[in-house]
Amino acid sequence: MILGVLLFVSWYRCQEYYEYKNLPTVRYAQQDCFWKTLDYAAFRMFNAGLQRSEAAQVFWAVTNLRIFDLVAALWMAGLFWLYYVRNPRAEDRVMIMRFGLFIVCVIVLFIVFTISPLEIKVRRCSPTMTPPLSLEAVRLSQSGVVPWRVKESSSVCFPGDHALVLLVVGSCLLYGLRSLPYRIAVVFGIVFFSLPRLAGGGHWLSDVLVGSTANFAVFFPVVMFAPIRERMLGWLHTPALYCHRMFERGCEMIRGRLCA
Repeated sequence: MILGVLLFVSWYRCQEYYEYKNLPTVRYAQQDCFWKTLDYAAFRMFNAGLQRSEAAQVFWAVTNLRIFDLVAALWMAGLFWLYYVRNPRAEDRVMIMRFGLFIVCVIVLFIVFTISPLEIKVRRCSPTMTPPLSLEAVRLSQSGVVPWRVKESSSVCFPGDHALVLLVVGSCLLYGLRSLPYRIAVVFGIVFFSLPRLAGGGHWLSDVLVGSTANFAVFFPVVMFAPIRERMLGWLHTPALYCHRMFERGCEMIRGRLCA
């Protein structure tokens, strides 16, 4: 938690305030600093790839669609479900189902956290809205590669909310899925599904490395604190047992109809 706050402070000291649409907004000060250099270099690296390749424009445009967020959710849920069904022992399945309900509770608590004053949040424009980068940026919505609206800009891009959700859910899965291939797949999902907002210019790299990580460091250790975690898991044992039995009955009904 302390490291998260220190990380945010190291970034915040490079900022200055200005008025954007009559609201106080932060931007990098004129002098160079580590985070400013890193953010500008990362944006230009991603944007250079869009300038060179129309295929890259199509790929990142599709992955920046709002509906593509469902693919990330299905990836994480699919890994959990596959881990559940591939464990043959009923006792193991009940424990996995209990942890799945725990993840649902963590997500609910996370939503409460994001609307509370505890979340570290500042108003900041994305690189596609920040001169001089906005003048040299390839705008996916204006390139005409896809006919749908693409998320490529935001006036409230800090923290990276998409990456923060991936960090919270992915870290829960890393803790609960006791298998190396599954954990590698989770890490891949966290990294891959965080990239579209960076490639499209909707977020700075520091929105993820600082904003998402700092908030994750404040929220996640609290819900995973052993006494809190074990108490919640204890409450969820009976609902998990009920869900497991309902799932098994549903599978038996499906098998019976297929074999009839």
